[in-house]
Amino acid sequence: MTNGRWLTMPEMALAAGISRRAALKAAVSSTRGVAWRGAALHVRVIDGRGGNAGRRYEVLLSSLPEAIQKTLSNTNVSLAAGVPACIDITPRPMPRASQGDRIELLLAAITPALKHPRGSAARAVAIKAAVRPGLALRTLQRFVSEYEAADYDLTRLGRKRPSDAGERRVWVSREFDRAYLDGGHDPRQLPHWGERRDQLLMGWWASAAQRAGWKRVRLEVQTALRIELADAGIQLPKSAVVLSQRAVMAVQHYREVDEYAHNRKAWDDGKTRIRRDNSQWRPMQEVVLDVKHLDVLVTRPDGSQVHPKMIAFMDSGTKRMFVYFVFPTKDERGVRQEHVIQAFIAMVADPEWGLPERIYMDNGSENFKLETVKPLLDMITSSGLKTVVKAKPYSGASKPIESRFSELDRAVFSQMLGYVGGDRMKARRPDLGKKTKPYPHGHDEFEAEVRFRIADFEDQAIASGPFAGRAPREIFAASGHRATTIDLLSLDAHFAEFMERTVDRGAISINGVRYRHPELPNGRRVSIAVSYRRDADPLVKIPGGDWAYLQAEQFYAPGMHDGAISAARSQSQDRRRVRDMRQALPAIDPARNMRARAGERVVALPTAAAPAPIMDVIASSQAEEMGTAWKAGAQAKLSGPTEVEKRVARQNALTEELESWYAPKRA
Repeated sequence: MTNGRWLTMPEMALAAGISRRAALKAAVSSTRGVAWRGAALHVRVIDGRGGNAGRRYEVLLSSLPEAIQKTLSNTNVSLAAGVPACIDITPRPMPRASQGDRIELLLAAITPALKHPRGSAARAVAIKAAVRPGLALRTLQRFVSEYEAADYDLTRLGRKRPSDAGERRVWVSREFDRAYLDGGHDPRQLPHWGERRDQLLMGWWASAAQRAGWKRVRLEVQTALRIELADAGIQLPKSAVVLSQRAVMAVQHYREVDEYAHNRKAWDDGKTRIRRDNSQWRPMQEVVLDVKHLDVLVTRPDGSQVHPKMIAFMDSGTKRMFVYFVFPTKDERGVRQEHVIQAFIAMVADPEWGLPERIYMDNGSENFKLETVKPLLDMITSSGLKTVVKAKPYSGASKPIESRFSELDRAVFSQMLGYVGGDRMKARRPDLGKKTKPYPHGHDEFEAEVRFRIADFEDQAIASGPFAGRAPREIFAASGHRATTIDLLSLDAHFAEFMERTVDRGAISINGVRYRHPELPNGRRVSIAVSYRRDADPLVKIPGGDWAYLQAEQFYAPGMHDGAISAARSQSQDRRRVRDMRQALPAIDPARNMRARAGERVVALPTAAAPAPIMDVIASSQAEEMGTAWKAGAQAKLSGPTEVEKRVARQNALTEELESWYAPKRA
């Protein structure tokens, strides 16, 4: 044999009867001076294909243990090849614990022997040459004989199916089964305890115990088993009633029952879903609306800090984002309906966005007012689908904009100054023990930087999904989309709430507040338009005129002249309005009308009895009671002024005091 031959790892594994992984481990250890089976292997590393990082290990044949070299030298070999001719040294993958790999290994070992006649010396030599650790001579002889007897049926080279295949060998646990049988208990009841163990595992996994993990479930099941064994009169040591982790984890999917009952959000996140291809939408065929609370600190003009809110519309057909920022004041808790409406109007006014055909939004109360645009969207949509769609409550996976928000957090907001992160307990701060520094500039600079970063983000190609390999702005530019425009004043008035009110003494009451206008006709019912903006005054439709703003009723201090002047002015306008109304009326003659139609009128006679004369009442039995009441009233007047008289006196005194205060100034 030419002992100067270098063996690769598969060749060494086959010659030594070990796995390829074990051969590689031995070679690597030998490079560090560690002996293998008492021999110092001579290993070299060759650059090229066949190993990790383009390198492979080879072992010098002469450096292998003498036992392996002797086994190879005693076989019928080809000196030119340097290895036994009957051994296939073709590199193979590491054997796996499967029947196919076992059959392949045995077939490769006995095939050289099958080429020689049965009982011949050449077959005996070939079988001896195939002997290696794990394949003894008698084993190879038996496989050759059985393989030929079965007419070369490959299944005879595999392991035989056990007689108890498919049957359950362990019922509760190995410790439990052994202790149960050693205790002399009825073995026919062992399957019952196995089934009971399974039932308890399923029940406890479906309970609140699953929230503490598999160890708590195992503890509860073992405890329940001990109680039931004691009730059945079976005494087993505590160490025997144990369950393996594998048995406990086998039915952990029953924890879904508890999640469905008490943690619907977690259950909803993991439920079966479908996937949709949003690339089939045209630009602005659908926009997804949502509100995001930004994890960036910004300073208010008064020096306080606030986390801005972002109202975002995502175009499903391009994945573009239109953003509108809200900086809540100290008195505001978050985003209101008027903010969402203003964001929607701003999007419609943008020449690259315009009016969408469909709005997809969640069930937040701030979005309710957008339902009023449904008739408007119905007129422009061409898809035939619902124009206003609401997502399922508390289901983030049903809103595709949520994943886009996560991408914005990583690519936009985390890059800005003042970013605190999503977890307030692990806030990002430059110095330990100090508060996070807010964004160093104002609101306008903050909005400008965010819009610039989002524009840069949308110029980058999308990594995965239906839009993979294309950037949102690239998709929009290639579509040739033109925005659907609408008169913004009409759209703004579309969100107003219209109602009717009756003018009472020159004022109108709306939500507990009284409003006035000089031209309001007293006693008339007029149309009112209440804006969605909190700081905007309502509008009134003047009869015969146009829309005008109402003004909140002003209160005057008692005795102040400006109040009297305002009242006199309003009353003068009332008189003028009445005179104008009278001049527009036609002349009528009631007396003439009575004379012309006297014969047609019928005067209805009274059917009720006339009241008794006053004298009869005084003379009746009630006279004494009425006299007593009058006497009591007279005594009350003599005893002091009434409450009304007291208020009048106080008002007169205040008026005199104010007039005395104004007198020097007028002089």
